[in-house]
Amino acid sequence: MIVVAVILVVFMFLIAIGLSLNDSDKQSSSEPTESAKKEYVESIEPVISNPDAYKGKYVKFYGIISSVDEDEDSYGYQVYTDVDYNNSVLVEVPKDVMSSPIKDSQTFVSIDAEIDGSYDGQTVMGVANTWAYLKAISFEETTYEESFGKANTTWEFSDKIIDQNGMSVSITKVEFASDETRVYITATNNSADSFNLWSSSCKVIQNGTQYEQSFSNYMADYPQISSEILPGASSSGIILFDKLEPSAFQFYIDGSSNNWEIESQPYQFDLVQ
Repeated sequence: MIVVAVILVVFMFLIAIGLSLNDSDKQSSSEPTESAKKEYVESIEPVISNPDAYKGKYVKFYGIISSVDEDEDSYGYQVYTDVDYNNSVLVEVPKDVMSSPIKDSQTFVSIDAEIDGSYDGQTVMGVANTWAYLKAISFEETTYEESFGKANTTWEFSDKIIDQNGMSVSITKVEFASDETRVYITATNNSADSFNLWSSSCKVIQNGTQYEQSFSNYMADYPQISSEILPGASSSGIILFDKLEPSAFQFYIDGSSNNWEIESQPYQFDLVQ
């Protein structure tokens, strides 16, 4: 994991949380309903650049938790808004929105929040900085594939199954995201012998071009299919490739039984939807 410089949310951040909560308690019941007054900004990027220009508006975005503070009524999070850890915002989360804190750093979150303008503070190195300050109305843990890696196109299959000598391999789903392609695979060993499935042998051929498996996305922590599958067991995982077009391709993976008298051919799938 890349070690990033964590920006400490200093004591004034907690004071700001307390003040903002007091202000909200004083709001008149005669104000317009929440649904009527919400105006959403299209993305978080302009809010980062000029938070005061969007004060009072709302924004939905994904982020990665870096640090958390807590007072009696709320949690204060520093949240990075990109996977390169270049930009971050401060998010106040009332405890009636989220009763238990998410304390693990580098957790992916989905956020719906009101923009409260800018907040001036200092980094851990003592450097003055300004962040966008937001008040969450929804703050939920999510995954990489449901946030930054969200698929633009998804194929789901129930009939892509190849069985050889009691060892079946199936492709259940393919997701085409902006930066990668994910192949969901399940292997089930109904034979009497252990079976070796070599995920490192995976290949894709699309439009005459061969693509090898990618190992570049360390952040997502995708489940890995087992290399050795015991009799009566099954294993599932995600095989990752660089970005592919959502058009027909062939998927290849090799395997062999520990019973050397049994010959297995590569599992070859024609995938299209």
